[in-house]
Amino acid sequence: MRSRFLLPRIARLALALVALSGCTSDLHDFSQPPESAAMLAARRSRMFATADMRSALRAAIAALQELDFIVDRADLASGAVSGVKADQYLMRVTVTAAPSGADRLVIRAVARYDVTAVLEAAPYEKFFAVLARILALEPLPPG
Repeated sequence: MRSRFLLPRIARLALALVALSGCTSDLHDFSQPPESAAMLAARRSRMFATADMRSALRAAIAALQELDFIVDRADLASGAVSGVKADQYLMRVTVTAAPSGADRLVIRAVARYDVTAVLEAAPYEKFFAVLARILALEPLPPG
């Protein structure tokens, strides 16, 4: 009697495994070797020739809104803003600004799909292009 109920369970389990094996993730290709931390940091940050953190963060808010993010956190005193966007996945971008010398700011953006870090270059390039246009400043070369 037990074997009669066991066979349908095994068949359902096998079917579920076959169905799940066809699932793919567009978030990150884990078959590729990881990038260096320095390359990822360079992708996520730009330096601008301005000391006005408040204006830079307001420009970051405008850039996020232009890219269809909903800004849900903004703390200009601590130099951080954050926004979310629901596309295929829920993406959160947190932008921070920190002084680098007397007349420069480092702007960093960190993007996540839920809890998975965004490693691709495109979202960062798009954000920094819009930010540079709004600030009317080109990012300074690294180094």
